[in-house]
This record gives sequence, structure tokens and C-alpha cells, in this order.
Amino acid sequence: MRFLAWAALALISLPAAAQNLTEAEARRILQTPLSALVGAREAERVQHIAVANGLLRFCRWRWETNFDRLMEQHRQGLNRPETEMQRLVIWHGYWQGQTQQLTRQERPACDDALRASLREQVTAALRAGPQR
Repeated sequence: MRFLAWAALALISLPAAAQNLTEAEARRILQTPLSALVGAREAERVQHIAVANGLLRFCRWRWETNFDRLMEQHRQGLNRPETEMQRLVIWHGYWQGQTQQLTRQERPACDDALRASLREQVTAALRAGPQR
């Protein structure tokens, strides 16, 4: 698994102090389900967005804006501290990385229909906002 590569990519959105997270620390974070921090419904929403972002990234389409909006909802909308933001980023990166790994094997067609479907799904999930 290329854990460090996608975890590093996910961590770039955090402030400099949080970017120093090691692979061991990220693995430790993954031992506690995200639902323990944000609740089951919100963990599912984050996972849904991460999976869509993984497909978008696989197809070389923009996904970063979706990630930024999700993080902004938690950072500004819910005033989450940086330690909680780290957990969100790590879990998003994990699910996104798992999706990319699967799509490399499955090779879905990166066509207009997939792009439109993913855009619609992510837009709806982001519009719903954080679920408590």
C-alpha cells in the first residue's frame, strides 16, 4: 500500500505544525473509527466524498475543491481543533487511497457520465453539510 504517498497528499491542507505527522501516527489515528469523533452519519458522508474524490483523482479530474470545501465545513463551520482536522484528513486520505487502488484494478471508464454523476453526488453531500 502506498500509505505515505496519499497521506502526505492529504496532509498538505493542514497548517505547518500538523504536516509533521508520521506514518506511524497516521496509522494510529486509523485504529479509531472516524465515527467515534464525528458520528456515524458524518463519517459516512466523509467516506462518500473521499470515494468520489478517489475516482475523480484516478480519472485526472479536479477533486481538490471538494476536499477543501469539506475541510472548510469542519474547520470554520464546526470550529474543529487541528487535532480533529488531522483525523478527518487521515481518514479522507485513507478512503481516497483505497478507492484509487481499487480503480487501478477495475479500470472504470472515465467518461462524461461518470464525471457528471460524481459531481452530482459530491455536490449533494457537500450541500447537506456536516451531519451530527
